[in-house]
Amino acid sequence: SHLAITQLGARGAGHPRLSTRRPPPRQDSELGGSMAFCTGGGRFFRRAHFYLVSLFNGLALCMLMLQLPDIAVQAFEHEPNTCVLAPRGSDCMAARSKASWVLGLSNGAKAVVALVFGPILGAVSDVHGRRFFWLGAQLGCQLGYVAMLLHVLGHVSIWPFLVLNSLS
Repeated sequence: SHLAITQLGARGAGHPRLSTRRPPPRQDSELGGSMAFCTGGGRFFRRAHFYLVSLFNGLALCMLMLQLPDIAVQAFEHEPNTCVLAPRGSDCMAARSKASWVLGLSNGAKAVVALVFGPILGAVSDVHGRRFFWLGAQLGCQLGYVAMLLHVLGHVSIWPFLVLNSLS
């Protein structure tokens, strides 16, 4: 065993798995010369899709969260436009109370899911890569937005959004 260690060297030089040498960087000619800028030669441009999708997801989330209390109140009204006609009426106050309770429950469940599954999914993504988990998180958020759009258009109730919101 001592002979094998001395032949490989202190860092395992020569062995493909133990070697610490990195391959030489690509030259411009390998990337297509002047096309290196367009083909992802820069660090920013290799990750531009990540930045753009995250930006638009954040903007959609901000716009939705500004309107979500009003949408939820309208969802829990017994009669349409109850809060528009009588904002201090008992029916409107009951709808606001139920909407606040349900939104709080959904956001609380979202925090518990993040607390429980965050470290687990973080450890798994360290082993298998983050791209799949990032795409899954984006897809979950987009499904929630689609559910909210379908609710606003009158096709489904608000409950699919609330469930997807607590799981995303």
